[in-house]
Amino acid sequence: MHSARLFAVGALAIAAACGTKAPPAVEPSVPTPAPVIPIVLEPPVVSSWSIPAVMPSTRYLSEVSTTLQRDSAGRVLEERVETRGLITLQGRRDTLGAFRGSGVVDSFTVRGLERVLSPNLGETSTSRPVPVLSITPLTVPFEASLDARMLRISTRPPLANECDKAESGATNMVRDLVVRLPRTLAVGTTWQDSTVGFVCRLGVPITTRTKSTYLVASVERVQDDRVELMVRKTADVAMLGELKSTWRTVTVNATGRSTQMSRVDALSGVLRSAEGEGLLTVKLTDSSRRDGSGTQEVRQQTKVRITGRP
Repeated sequence: MHSARLFAVGALAIAAACGTKAPPAVEPSVPTPAPVIPIVLEPPVVSSWSIPAVMPSTRYLSEVSTTLQRDSAGRVLEERVETRGLITLQGRRDTLGAFRGSGVVDSFTVRGLERVLSPNLGETSTSRPVPVLSITPLTVPFEASLDARMLRISTRPPLANECDKAESGATNMVRDLVVRLPRTLAVGTTWQDSTVGFVCRLGVPITTRTKSTYLVASVERVQDDRVELMVRKTADVAMLGELKSTWRTVTVNATGRSTQMSRVDALSGVLRSAEGEGLLTVKLTDSSRRDGSGTQEVRQQTKVRITGRP
């Protein structure tokens, strides 16, 4: 009886097992990974630039167009002078921005100066042009020095007499290239110069005093990610000269203003290009003239264009 009872219990257990399905296995769910958002690193915003001390050798084409107007017998006479030269310049700046350098002006030419220096050319049958410059282009080595008080550009070796020399006209073109730059520049930076220079025109030694104001007006990104600073220069000029002899006194008195916009490479400190214009009013007095032309006023308008060359 006991064995039969055990058999019956086992049979019921087997029947129950065969008649009921086992619950399905549940696999653990894997959470969906969050999307990966790349982190974009913004380049740091550069608000100021340090100008290197060394300016490498750079070559430029300088073109100057000058228009001179003067009154003569109730008429306004106008003459044009075109000046052109290739300039190579290199140098070094100190911590205050003062510049010392050297270079060469080559292929220097002037057109139209003969008529300017012949004030009565075309007014009488006996007028003759004054030869002042040979047709052959000049090559002139020079040295340049600029600080907040003095600008000096001289030929190398120096001329014994700078008056009315073609070499002096060649080195005069370098003045637009030599700019005093503080060590650190940013948009809105301003600074001033008050320099004295010396030139000689028509045999008259002239002292030139220039008060200049500079402003970093803007910054531009150009090709190859180069950054250029736009530096605006405004200059007020006063010129005074006198030549005395036993029989003649010649005086020169001039005032004027000029503006120039220069592109300066923010990393190298090299001037890339510049454009400017100016107006100068010159009063000439010559005591040796008794025909009414002893006092003249000449208005000089100048346009300057400088471009970097390979």
